[in-house]
Amino acid sequence: MIKPRTLARRLAMQYCFTCDLNAEWNTWSLSDFLAEHCDLPTAADFAKELVADAVAQHEALDEQIGAVVKHWEVRRIAAVERNILRVALAELRAGKLDKKIIISEAIKLADDFGDKNSGKFVNGLLDALAKNVAAAKD
Repeated sequence: MIKPRTLARRLAMQYCFTCDLNAEWNTWSLSDFLAEHCDLPTAADFAKELVADAVAQHEALDEQIGAVVKHWEVRRIAAVERNILRVALAELRAGKLDKKIIISEAIKLADDFGDKNSGKFVNGLLDALAKNVAAAKD
């Protein structure tokens, strides 16, 4: 059985993926999406929190991601990886959980939904992003 927080991260990534591909960040009903895809209230609550942060901050998150991607534009990152990075970075910025847990969960999502190199790509970028987040808090 999938853990509630793992499910929440998966749902948040999928919701953000849908918004991103449709270029409509404020029109999709998160409540309808979660009602259709999630019957676990704790997962739905955490997914709402993750989505709220990722959607509200998606432009700032993209700027931070762009700062660590060398010779690449954020819009050229595959949509799966881009939205995994957004959700994970929003969670890192919130600072409520250990960065190792957040990065590990993001890598698992990348392995499950991306191609064979997605996990390594996400790991490398999130490691750099986590260091930037920690430095900004100091």
